[in-house]
Amino acid sequence: MSKIFVNGVELFYQKFGTGEHVVLLLCGGLGFGNIHYKPQIEGFDLEKFTLISWDPRGYGQSRPPKRVFPKDFYYIDADDAIALMEKLGYESYSLLGWSDGAILAAIIGANKSEKVRKIVKWGGNAFCTPDMMVVYQGLHDGSIWSEDAFGPLLKYYGKEYFDCILKAWCASFKTMDKDSEGNVNICSEYLSDVKAPTLIIHGMKDGLVVKMHADFFLEKIKDSKLVVFDEGDHHLHLQFPEKFNRLAQEFLLE
Repeated sequence: MSKIFVNGVELFYQKFGTGEHVVLLLCGGLGFGNIHYKPQIEGFDLEKFTLISWDPRGYGQSRPPKRVFPKDFYYIDADDAIALMEKLGYESYSLLGWSDGAILAAIIGANKSEKVRKIVKWGGNAFCTPDMMVVYQGLHDGSIWSEDAFGPLLKYYGKEYFDCILKAWCASFKTMDKDSEGNVNICSEYLSDVKAPTLIIHGMKDGLVVKMHADFFLEKIKDSKLVVFDEGDHHLHLQFPEKFNRLAQEFLLE
């Protein structure tokens, strides 16, 4: 484990495994690798894969700075991830992206198509409908989240910092650009530029991101396919780690 100076901040990262296939782990909102990807770090074949876990600026051990959420924060995080991999010397790598990390995977895949080998993404959305905005604004009260979902983050950050960044994350969507129908655009315009073969996974019991978002990624990303977990929720890689790990590794090694 170490820290590296990237784009004006020190980012914490860890490397697991010695395999030829390098995979960057892109965490969900407020999270970081050791919490959001523990079953993958422990379950992947580390003789075939090298996993790079990192904490985006303001999250985990990449503090200071304090986390802030300008309207382009996804693009800032994507630029940080790209710069991190360049500084570590990786010329090509694949991406595992969950939730907010699925958005980063699309942005990175579009901007660095010559470097990204494959993408596995789930629980993400390229836009927010007005109905989703209502749901998101209700998420600012951390007390409504399940212990499994946010308990480890609350314990790690402490209530004051956790409440601060959660409320700021929820509020950030109000500042983003909207189309004529009131949909918040996150990364829709980038999807046609994603060239890497992409596996989209969707949990049919995901209460935050419904299937139409997985279908949208499938339509817009040319070389993509969709696999559905009928009993999967938003955290399907934590809920069904063995099934997820097997599926993801098989796809990455195809």
